[in-house]
Amino acid sequence: MWTHRGRQSVTTVVTNSSRRLVRSNRSIATPWRRYYASSNKGPEPSINSNWLRNSLGVAGAGTAAVFIYEYATSNRNPIEKPVEKVKDLAKSAEELSSQYVQHKRSVKSPGVYVWGNNAYRVVDPESKESVVKTPRKFAYFEGQVLRDLKLGERSGAAITENGDLVQWGKGYSETEFKPTKTLTGKNLASLCMSNDRILALSSDGNVYSLPIAKEDQLGGRKTKEGSWVPFRSGTSSISYRLLQPTLKLGERVTALASGLDHALLLTSSGRVFSVAASTENYPSFGQLGIPGLTWATRPKGPVDALHEITALKGSKIVQIAAGDYHSLALDKDGNVFAFGDNSFGQLAMEFNPSSPFCDTPTLVPIRNLYRGPWLPKATRVAAGGANSFFTVDAQRILSSKEDPATLRDLGRITADTWACGRGIWGALGTGKWTHVQDSLAKVKALSGLSEFDEKTNRLTPIRIHDLSVGTTHVSAVMNNSTHVDSAPSSTLNDTRDWGYDALWWGGNEHFQLGTGKRSNLSKPNYIHAPPEEADEQQEARLQIMPRHKGKVDRRTLSMEQRVLLKAVEDLLIPFIRSADEDPLAQQSLHNGTNGDSKPRGTALVEHKKPEELQKLLQLDFPDQGTGQDGLIEVLRKVLRYSVNTWHQGFLDKLYASTNAPGVASELILAALNTNVHVYQVSPALTVIEKHTGKQLASLFGLNGPRAGGISVQGGSASNTTSIVIARNNLYPSTKKDGNGNYRFVLFTSAHGHYSIEKAAQMLGLGSSSVWAVPIDKQGRMIPSELEALVQKALAENRTPFYVNATAGTTVLGSFDPFHEIAAICKKYNLWFHVDGSWGGSFIFSSSQRAKLSGAEKADSIAINPHKMLGVPVTCSFLLAADIRRFHLANTLPAGYLFHNDDTAAAAPDSLNGETELVVDSPEVWDLADLTLQCGRRADSLKLFLSWTYYGTAGYEQQIDSACAVAAHLATLVEQNPNFVLVSENPPPCLQVCFHYAPNRAYVHPRGLVSNETERGKANSKVTEQITHAIVGKGFMVDFAPPSGDEDAVGNGKFFRCVVNVQTTRETVEGLIRAIEEVGPGIVERLKRESAGEVSTRRLGERGHGPVVHH
Repeated sequence: MWTHRGRQSVTTVVTNSSRRLVRSNRSIATPWRRYYASSNKGPEPSINSNWLRNSLGVAGAGTAAVFIYEYATSNRNPIEKPVEKVKDLAKSAEELSSQYVQHKRSVKSPGVYVWGNNAYRVVDPESKESVVKTPRKFAYFEGQVLRDLKLGERSGAAITENGDLVQWGKGYSETEFKPTKTLTGKNLASLCMSNDRILALSSDGNVYSLPIAKEDQLGGRKTKEGSWVPFRSGTSSISYRLLQPTLKLGERVTALASGLDHALLLTSSGRVFSVAASTENYPSFGQLGIPGLTWATRPKGPVDALHEITALKGSKIVQIAAGDYHSLALDKDGNVFAFGDNSFGQLAMEFNPSSPFCDTPTLVPIRNLYRGPWLPKATRVAAGGANSFFTVDAQRILSSKEDPATLRDLGRITADTWACGRGIWGALGTGKWTHVQDSLAKVKALSGLSEFDEKTNRLTPIRIHDLSVGTTHVSAVMNNSTHVDSAPSSTLNDTRDWGYDALWWGGNEHFQLGTGKRSNLSKPNYIHAPPEEADEQQEARLQIMPRHKGKVDRRTLSMEQRVLLKAVEDLLIPFIRSADEDPLAQQSLHNGTNGDSKPRGTALVEHKKPEELQKLLQLDFPDQGTGQDGLIEVLRKVLRYSVNTWHQGFLDKLYASTNAPGVASELILAALNTNVHVYQVSPALTVIEKHTGKQLASLFGLNGPRAGGISVQGGSASNTTSIVIARNNLYPSTKKDGNGNYRFVLFTSAHGHYSIEKAAQMLGLGSSSVWAVPIDKQGRMIPSELEALVQKALAENRTPFYVNATAGTTVLGSFDPFHEIAAICKKYNLWFHVDGSWGGSFIFSSSQRAKLSGAEKADSIAINPHKMLGVPVTCSFLLAADIRRFHLANTLPAGYLFHNDDTAAAAPDSLNGETELVVDSPEVWDLADLTLQCGRRADSLKLFLSWTYYGTAGYEQQIDSACAVAAHLATLVEQNPNFVLVSENPPPCLQVCFHYAPNRAYVHPRGLVSNETERGKANSKVTEQITHAIVGKGFMVDFAPPSGDEDAVGNGKFFRCVVNVQTTRETVEGLIRAIEEVGPGIVERLKRESAGEVSTRRLGERGHGPVVHH
């Protein structure tokens, strides 16, 4: 046992470093605007940032890992004196500045600096030196930003920026001890090391346990692996085990900690699990926290079975730590629980030789440390070897005999550090060489410190930012202010910057403290940064610089942005992958309850009622920002309770998931964050939009020199804009005077989109100005009915001016007869608009393009690539044969914004219709002059990049494939006796409409109820309840009421299933099976309720209909 205690690493690491030097030997302690004061002074604490939460991690025993920047100032070996006051702060800043001679390369590439014992090639695999006395760069990690890093005496392990595990050292391989990627493709986030195993936590909460040694990895049993990429399933390349604690819905593992033989797992719910984590020894010192658990009493099953520490159930644990043979747990209320070995007093309880360990979590007496009116609360725990550390915030409170009016320090907080355990090497930091320290001892050098905060203009306590504990030595990073000025900084070129203080202490036999000497240190001490040049003479103190820009692979970027974006990526990838891992929700299909209409949680959606979701999200805007941790927690909830449109079962709306180029384009637009209103601020994006619009127009046969298009915010916006353009072109006076005495009339089919009526309301025309044109049974506008309505409007002295024809109606997907409609519009001088928001994308398919024949005669065409083509929402275009009409209708003088040289363009007052279009008018490059809105996102880039990625032929293939799947679904429905097909076969577009009617008999057949409307309501319940029930089986479809066919009213609402370009034949086959599983039970129940005249209406019931939206 004792051999193991001393066997661990005596190496130290600092990662992601850059440097900055002071060219003066004079100490700059005095000019610093900082008080390292005793606990007699100090106001309320500032809120700590969690950006560097994992910056300093336990790496084996006695290693520190810092994932930020190195920062060097002039050397001051001793820690600051108790109080260092500054008389003139402004003057001191000038003095500080004058002492610096800046390097132009103040931020270097991130890297890893290591030093200490190299007997097993852990510190420097390339070197045969047995020890490395001072910090040295680790060549393999040059230019990398690591997620985590741990070192043992015999081996090292790290997680790269991409989430892969890298191992090295003779403990990994006696012959191939250089860094090697081992466990890859798991998107790992953190790791811990036991005596002979590595536990790694992935971003989605999976815990992998694998042997350290390469021989064991290759010789052990391999795990069968599935893959979200088709045809990629197989066997893992190395041996590992997946540790799976019994978790609640939505609960996940968030942190790991390990000793030599055991490990702890912390979940998002604050529960703690323990596990045996060594192949050689079973934990036998109570460190698992399970009373009475030993090798002899362990339950049947795997040795590495997980055990929930039930004694901690009443507390929500927020942090865990593990020493060689003991464990610590910190709860949200600041209480600390300790269990395991107490041979050196590391549990902060009196050492008892007859009972040297405790297997039950026991409360550490934190609250007994302070006498008088103080309220202590532990804020951090750390452990390593046989040592434990605790950071405590003690707040001054009011005693029963005190008057608050007489107290100046009421509410003040002092931040202290306490330690216990084995201090023979000085690792407790107390200045003493204690063999057994079984009561908490204050680390005075790290306690009661405060500094002047420029932002708040007051003293604030200095806490520990991170703490790493090894077997013999310890390292701490302080959370001191890193900038003198109250203004923020984004560069290291300011001489007034400094970083977090980093200190080391403890055993130094193998130069693990980085001092270049072998002397042990019993108090925290600074070390020198490595020289930037070989002949550099100046001594520079190593510090840590957060929140600044640095270079990675020759790219200058903000590390905070990089870490945040990576954290977001770590959530999004598993979210997308979850849809692909179970695309047909097979588990739900097999385990569903017949007739159960209650939605269950699947990879598609975890259904909650609005009131439930409000409580679960707990939305609030804090006074103080929560930083990255708060943002990620909110994002986690958003993803959990959102519909996953990447799922194959999402067949609900006229859009679905995007794709790789779509995600990339959204990221690019967010990074550019510009406005495509004037060319001056978005030159490249403006050219791309005009080019993309012109190419789209060309596909429709609009090939004139002035043909083109503009992007708008959606199909509704396209339709609204087209109405404004039509009115202002055909009746120019309305642009200035409004509708005046005109009694305008617009025409749209009875199945046209509701946005036409909404636009009429917005434009002051009113809903009554929109006349619905009757349709045939296939949902197509009847031209003769249109002409009759036009004549009726003229006879009533109204002004018909606009006809909206539809390419792919919302419900049935019908295409209106464009040639006949165009002829009527030309005859009566009406603006002809084609709403191709949905079906317009058929223009990419040579086999489907004929359905759009005649659309080339339109005055304007709307098309939404975000619907059928998988471009991210929103991406919509309004096209025209002559784009000058857009400018004529929408241009307004705004000299502060538009700087076109179009001096020859007609003034608004002189507009007299399309004859006023100037033939040689210049090109318009300020695109907001063509549209209704000024602020415009460059949505055209999304189509441009996707079109570039897939090509025209690629889009054609996708559309043709989707049409084939839609036809397959229609055939399945048509041939199944339990369904009634409403759509044509093949369907005109990608919607398939049908009823569920066992043996083609409706629950309420014709004649049973005299009122067809009431019969329709009764039959609609079948569709509505099945729609809700199949959500739990991984399918979402919509439903709609019959319209345009009086004979079908009594049949009620029908399913509307929307196939998209990624839908497979297996998906629609699974949909039919899911409906047939839940349908019989629902039908039977409705029949019983109908027979007993029992109302099934639920108060406040929500449905998807009857109006179906895009």
